Amino acid sequence: METKYELLKVAYDNFGMQGPKSLIKTFKSFPKYIFNDVDDLNDQLLDKHSDHIEIFKTYCQLKLNVFTDLFDFLVKFPEVLRFHKQIFLHRNVPEYNLIFRYSFNEVSTFLRPYFLDYYQLETDNCINQQVLLTLAESWLSRININHPDAVEMLRQSDEILKSILDFKEYLENNCQSKKITQ
Repeated sequence: METKYELLKVAYDNFGMQGPKSLIKTFKSFPKYIFNDVDDLNDQLLDKHSDHIEIFKTYCQLKLNVFTDLFDFLVKFPEVLRFHKQIFLHRNVPEYNLIFRYSFNEVSTFLRPYFLDYYQLETDNCINQQVLLTLAESWLSRININHPDAVEMLRQSDEILKSILDFKEYLENNCQSKKITQ
């Protein structure tokens, strides 16, 4: 007989692969006394994900030397990465958006200095937090969660940030001149 912990791991993996649509099927496959209902299963999965985010953050705090290490670490946490992408893809559900924003804030606060250093961005630029969020969202929409590859994830990060900064520069150059002439 599987324990509640083992069943929660199965549900976490199923959610990571199939998203919220897996919840009902997964719930029905478990003994009825394990979870009260689908909402209880969902809540426990979100708690488990919050715990994983804390573990990942702690791991990064202990081991991260440069921003590029982040991608090597993500490859070591494929289940968390898959689950997190599903959370990202279903942010229209308020509790998923809440956990997505919470995890972004938790990890980005720690990663921000490494991000700024790697991309040689000004530390006093208030737009950098929004740039980091835009980068994270764009990056999550592109990554292959079935075959995470650190080099490819970094390449995508570099490519996305270049596009963001090119767009930012375009806006700064073109919008400033229009404001003056209006």
